[in-house]
Amino acid sequence: MVWGQIAVLAGAVVFLLAAVQVPDLLSLMNEADMVYLAVIVLAALVARAIVMFGIFPLLSTAGLSRPVDHRYKLAIVWGGLRGAVTLVLALALAQNEALPPSERQFVAALAAAFVLVSLFFNGLTLRWVAGRLGLTLLSPQQEALQRQAVLLSTAEVETAIGEIAADFQLPKDAVAAVQQDYRSEISQGPGTFTIEDALIEREQLSIGLVTLATREHTLIPEYGSGVISARNLDAMMRNTSLMIDAAREEGRIGYNRAARMILAPTLGYRVASFLAKHLNLRRLLARPLADRFELMICRRAVLERLVAYNNGPLRRFVGNRMGEVLEGVLRGRLKAVDEVLAQLRAHYPGHTRLLERRLLMLFALGRGAKIIEAMKAESVVSTEVALGLEASLRTRWEANISRPVPPQMEEVRISESADSDFSKSRTLVSLIRGQFSRGVFQACC
Repeated sequence: MVWGQIAVLAGAVVFLLAAVQVPDLLSLMNEADMVYLAVIVLAALVARAIVMFGIFPLLSTAGLSRPVDHRYKLAIVWGGLRGAVTLVLALALAQNEALPPSERQFVAALAAAFVLVSLFFNGLTLRWVAGRLGLTLLSPQQEALQRQAVLLSTAEVETAIGEIAADFQLPKDAVAAVQQDYRSEISQGPGTFTIEDALIEREQLSIGLVTLATREHTLIPEYGSGVISARNLDAMMRNTSLMIDAAREEGRIGYNRAARMILAPTLGYRVASFLAKHLNLRRLLARPLADRFELMICRRAVLERLVAYNNGPLRRFVGNRMGEVLEGVLRGRLKAVDEVLAQLRAHYPGHTRLLERRLLMLFALGRGAKIIEAMKAESVVSTEVALGLEASLRTRWEANISRPVPPQMEEVRISESADSDFSKSRTLVSLIRGQFSRGVFQACC
């Protein structure tokens, strides 16, 4: 967010500085330069067309990129705008004394003019071009989704109107009138519309899977801040992007295939496992094992939240029948993750317990910091007390942020069930919560 604002401000400063110097550059252009400018603009359009219609199909054939609709290709060819970077280069050339003055003025003036043409000609006509290509029109699927969203939001607003009226003890006839007015204001068709009737089952499933993958993409960053390694976060983010594309193009089969990709052991994990098994270099397995275990734990936590999301807002959107299908897909993914976790816990019980304790402690410390921040904002505790507690939590965080490395990692199979591990984990959380509560009470008193 901050870097985005800085980028916008930097671009504005560049254009402001260019506005001062560009007029002097353009004043030196003649009729021949205008011909050169037309050639440059035409060459840029041809180069973009070669890339979009020549190179992109080859990449799609090789499986390195997704196919792009020809209408979008034309829009990209026309809308390839030039901006701050080109202007900076043009102004830098104009000030470079290593080049002859005539060449400096020629290149800088053409570059600045090219930017202005792309902004004021291509840029201002891009909306018209998109409209002519039909990119601004909603597909039947998008129209159905829009109507479904309107109906759901209308129902929620009507419920909220009734609750507000009850709080203020307003008459029921006023409530009914306002609800009717609101319904008629945003009505987009008959109220008997259902998404099941508007879309075929395959389209409904594709929309639901894309929605789940998009939701998963937004949930993953919440497990950052050092709790889960950046490598695992990046891996999950890339995987969800693949799931979104696969669900759009291949439906359930593509979604499941993309989701299974992250379950496969990485090359580093396989190499470390081989060295640990055949050369007894077991300490080399600590880091890849921790990465894989954290990845599965985080993936499982996100999947549980997706199940709740599917049973709540998404089910109201796609309908009960499709909601059950989506829940079955999520349950299948959960089962696959649980199998990987069970295998890791069975093979490396000691190390996985240490990793579980570390994750639980970090989550507990992070939650404790948020509670203290909320208590300070609500004036439940003084600033001095809050600072002391935050410093204590920060110290504990720094002490637990490093991954545990056991003195020796022996592959041992155990007969303890996963329920036992979860029971011990819950016991640890209870102990942490009790110690944290006593610390807050003592600090406040």
